[in-house]
Amino acid sequence: MEASFWLSRWEQNKTGFHEAEVHEDLLKYGERWLSLASGGPKKDVLVPLCGKTKDLAHLAKLGHRVVGVELSAKAAQAAFDEAKLPFTQEQQGPYQVFKAQDLDLEVRVGNFFKLPAKPSFDAVWDRAAMVALDPDRRARYAEHLIQVLRPGGTLLVNVMDYPQAQMSGPPHAVSVVDLAGYYEKSFSIETLYEEDQIDREPKFRERGLDRFVVSTSLLRRV
Repeated sequence: MEASFWLSRWEQNKTGFHEAEVHEDLLKYGERWLSLASGGPKKDVLVPLCGKTKDLAHLAKLGHRVVGVELSAKAAQAAFDEAKLPFTQEQQGPYQVFKAQDLDLEVRVGNFFKLPAKPSFDAVWDRAAMVALDPDRRARYAEHLIQVLRPGGTLLVNVMDYPQAQMSGPPHAVSVVDLAGYYEKSFSIETLYEEDQIDREPKFRERGLDRFVVSTSLLRRV
């Protein structure tokens, strides 16, 4: 999808893809994901295509340095407003940066691919970021994540898989096999959770799906 698509969704408040609470898999697997990452107890964590997710404040309140990257300034402001976090704004290079006053948390508004291609993060939480991208952008996205992750860094990746012919994305279909195709040369990969959730997601059955498999995987850079 083009940037204009996502910006339009935010302007029209069509953000049903957002969860009202911290993602359940982050709560379940987050401690292990972060403990396996290189570096000290305080990690540099990247959350790409973050929207207004409550996961940002959750990770920062655990004591980590958290950077979200998001196209929409409206989404970035909502992340702070809904968490009741005072913030400042400033322009830093290609990004408009929203920065919490009382936590080590910032959201950079702009193009994800403008992040400097150098190792800067210990851990990445990909909460349905890859499935938001068209197939022709995914390889570039995965390669950029590899470039910004430090040696020994970890990814926690949440994706959805379904018969793509039955529904046009987003979310686009990405399987654990697809993940391996993008990452297996640089990471060890462990599937932590995989379940067909079509009975829990009636909106997708209404869109024509007969299968909707959600999975979360832990990847460690080798």
